Amino acid sequence: QVLIPPTTDKNAKLLDNRQTATNGVFNFKALRVSATPQSILNFQVTSETLNISQDQIRTFAFEFRKCVRGEVLTGDGECFICGSEVGNTDTDGNRSRRYSLDTNDRECRVCPENAFCWGGDDIGPRPGYWRLNSNSDDFIECPRQESCLGTNSVTRDDPRGECDGENGYEGPLCTTCSPGYIPSLRSSCSKCPDLIPNIIRLVVVILFCGFFVILMVRGTLNTGGKKKKKSLLSVYMRIMANYVQIITLTAAFQLQWPDEVQKLFLVHEQLSSVSEQAMSFDCFVKENSDFPLVYFKLMIFNLTPIFFSILSAIGWGAYWIAKKGKFTFHVPFVATSVILFFLSHPSILRYNFSLFSCRALGDGHSYLANDLSVECWTTEHL
Repeated sequence: QVLIPPTTDKNAKLLDNRQTATNGVFNFKALRVSATPQSILNFQVTSETLNISQDQIRTFAFEFRKCVRGEVLTGDGECFICGSEVGNTDTDGNRSRRYSLDTNDRECRVCPENAFCWGGDDIGPRPGYWRLNSNSDDFIECPRQESCLGTNSVTRDDPRGECDGENGYEGPLCTTCSPGYIPSLRSSCSKCPDLIPNIIRLVVVILFCGFFVILMVRGTLNTGGKKKKKSLLSVYMRIMANYVQIITLTAAFQLQWPDEVQKLFLVHEQLSSVSEQAMSFDCFVKENSDFPLVYFKLMIFNLTPIFFSILSAIGWGAYWIAKKGKFTFHVPFVATSVILFFLSHPSILRYNFSLFSCRALGDGHSYLANDLSVECWTTEHL
């Protein structure tokens, strides 16, 4: 008969450590050893009945794992699985509503009110909330709560929480529109129109904007002449354009505005959303290019002044040729270019400044507010 004598470690326990030989073989399959996590214990096989020489003594080393995620090290030196208490569940099936994501925890954490907890490190967001990854217990409220479906309690596939993909929502905080959808009012997504109706909408919007610009240019060129009454139309249109530009730029600053001012911004936002959906420019880009939409639009906005100058030169050049040079070319050309720059400048400025508007998502990093898939202050961003 041989045995493995107890160790001096007060937290170590040995069960079935004494064995009798069967056909000359000692079998320790039933041996059970427990000790302090992340410790190493050395044991020697001895016998009280057999004469074992010193060179026949064998030493065995037992290496014990450390506590893993979802477990905490108790005062008794044991790894306790959080939420493993029996018969302690709430109406949502949250076992004990406790969890742990850090192996250095000495106590289990209480489950947040906006999360599901199923024991150990198995946690997930409730509907209307989202988290960055499986290592985070910072559950963030989604801008549009209906877009965030929370963790599927059956499959638990996505630790961040599932998005309403059937209606075109995906990405961080479920704010990114899927291919075939465009951003709409208040972080919502709308389905892209069919190609032909979309082209018709774009043409109508372009014609309307062109007509508006022609009225302003004509009124400007008539200012100071005999048609002073007609030039008042241009003045009124510039006043209205100034108003819209000021509201657009002011709304871009995320400040603590009074409720009345925020209501005014909301009306303007609704009108802007309608105009964006009417153009549906994003649909063309998403469906025909893999280039990030936020940078594609930045390039388009910043090239707009050059495009307007070329367009103005072509238009007035053709008119000058048709009139056989009977007017000074540079006067209407400069006036048209200035008006076009005047109308487009706030949008260009607002969009460029928006690339410096970042939002923290709880992991120590910031992400672009316009596109939360882009991390701020990285080589991709700058």
